Amino acid sequence: MIKFDCCEYTYFEDLALDQNKTLDNLRIEIPSCFAEDRFKSIEQRNHIIRTILSRLDESKHVLSMKSSFDSFLTSKNDQIRIIPLAAVIHILQAHERARQGRVHAYFMRQMKNELKTKEMKSISDNNLEDSCVIIQTIWRQQYAEKLFNRKKIEKAELLNMV
Repeated sequence: MIKFDCCEYTYFEDLALDQNKTLDNLRIEIPSCFAEDRFKSIEQRNHIIRTILSRLDESKHVLSMKSSFDSFLTSKNDQIRIIPLAAVIHILQAHERARQGRVHAYFMRQMKNELKTKEMKSISDNNLEDSCVIIQTIWRQQYAEKLFNRKKIEKAELLNMV
């Protein structure tokens, strides 16, 4: 049907018009294998939800018993409060966002420090290269002057001027 209609949703208006019925009068049977599979998955989901709710009720009961028992032992200021689930989720999300923010800030700080160290290394390398070039030029200049003076003395000796 999808190949004929060229879409994912199949419209049954044409079928209803051919049968001279309205869409409310038509009942499309779902094959039993699909219904059983869907029923099993729904039952599993309902079972999981029931177990979670029963655990939640037990924990509420235990907390209420504990708080009533602790009320005998502690003052009213130290009693355990039962917080609604929505508030707990809100608090957990806020703390998780804060934790992720701290992690993000740590990594950003680390990246910034790495960039600074790379810059300092490149600057020191550039300074090292510049200083090497300066030293080499001065040394070459001194060596050239020394050679020039030697040749000058040799020429003077050759001409018997010394």
